[in-house]
Amino acid sequence: MIQFFLQNPIIAALLWAILYAFDFGITGWFSQYYRNTLSRNFTYEGGVELNPVFEKSVAKPDGINRRFLFFGIFMVGLLVFFGSIIPEMVNFEFMLGAFLLLWLFIDLRHFRNSYLYLCLKDKPEALTGHIQQTYWLSQRMVSFDAFAFGFVYYVGWVFSGREFFAGGAFICFLLTVRHFLLADRVAMRQDAKSPIAGRVKIS
Repeated sequence: MIQFFLQNPIIAALLWAILYAFDFGITGWFSQYYRNTLSRNFTYEGGVELNPVFEKSVAKPDGINRRFLFFGIFMVGLLVFFGSIIPEMVNFEFMLGAFLLLWLFIDLRHFRNSYLYLCLKDKPEALTGHIQQTYWLSQRMVSFDAFAFGFVYYVGWVFSGREFFAGGAFICFLLTVRHFLLADRVAMRQDAKSPIAGRVKIS
């Protein structure tokens, strides 16, 4: 399968575009679900989007996000360019692994959040009380998840020798560091009525 994508970079780029579009689309859906329903039980300081690049557009959706479109088109073009025109100038397998496996990690986290929605939809009584989670803790948990996935990809590289998994491990370890450092960033306030004073509160 990896070899198939290496020989068909346009298909690989389209697959990445699907993963990328799913990420943005389900983030918007989950953000709306959070505001309308989940906020009864959870308060996330700064909202549900933890990427500073897109947090404002997710907090206040306003049609098609130009930044999202530009980034997606640019990345698809980059994959097609390096994979079709000059694959010998870069380690395209490493690059492809970084692209696909990173967004696989991101989308799987979204699936986990969606499963929470399904559980609470069927059994709303399964969760009582209210949890207030700081931006610091949210970022640190993403950092840990990225490290865990990076380690799995690293093991895959060690046992298979495929640079595809090395790319996934490398980008996830970078993401680990990024979110670890972002934990100390001041969160964008999305709801002035429910600030969190630097703590996690369960009542």
